[in-house]
Amino acid sequence: MRILVHICCGPCGITVLQRLLSQGHELEGLFFNPNIQPLGEYMLRREGVSLAAERLRIPLRFADALPKEEQEWRDPWLPARTEQPDEYADALPPAVDPAPWLRAVAGRESARCLFCCRVRLQKTAELALAWGFDGFTSSLLYSRHQKHDHIRKLGEIVAASVGPRFVYEDFRVFWQEGIRLSKAWRIYRQQYCGCLFSEYERYRRNFLRSPDAG
Repeated sequence: MRILVHICCGPCGITVLQRLLSQGHELEGLFFNPNIQPLGEYMLRREGVSLAAERLRIPLRFADALPKEEQEWRDPWLPARTEQPDEYADALPPAVDPAPWLRAVAGRESARCLFCCRVRLQKTAELALAWGFDGFTSSLLYSRHQKHDHIRKLGEIVAASVGPRFVYEDFRVFWQEGIRLSKAWRIYRQQYCGCLFSEYERYRRNFLRSPDAG
C-alpha cells in the first residue's frame, strides 16, 4: 500500500516508519504541524524529521514548502471563522504562521489537543487523496503521551469523509526503541508537545519551585 505518513517529530517518526517499511508499504512523509511554537522550536523539529527521513531513505514533504493553497487549513468540524487582517508585512506560510492556530484555539484552550490532532489528520488525508495515496497514518499513534483512542477514532472519521484509508496500528509498543534510536542518531528530542500551552504546562512547576516566584 502507498501510505502518506504524518510525522510530528523525528523521535516519534523513526519506529513508525521502520514498522511500515517492514510490512512492505511504500511510504512518504509529511511534516504538517502548525501547532509547534515558537518558530525556533518548529525549525528544530523540522530538522529532526528531515534527519530521520534521510536515515530511513523516505521521501519527505514539508507543508511549509507546498503551494499556499495546499498549506491552508481549518478546523473541519467547526464553521469557518472570519480571518482577521494579516498583521505581518512578511507573513509566514500558513503551515508555519502561529496567528491562525492561536486564533482557532482562543476561548477553547482545554479542547485544543483534540482540535490539534484532527486538523493534522484532516490535512494529511486531504493531501493523501490529492497526491494519489491509498492510505494515511500518523506518528501521533506512537506517543504514550497522546490520547491514543481519540486519535484512532478521529483517523477513522476523517477517512470515512475524505476517502483514503486510515492505517491504524498501536505503535506505542515501539516506544523504548524509538527513544534509543533517536538518541543514537542524535536527533533533537523535544521537551513538550508543541504549542505554547503545552510548553507552559511542561515548565510551570519549575517556575513555581523557583525562590522568587510569587
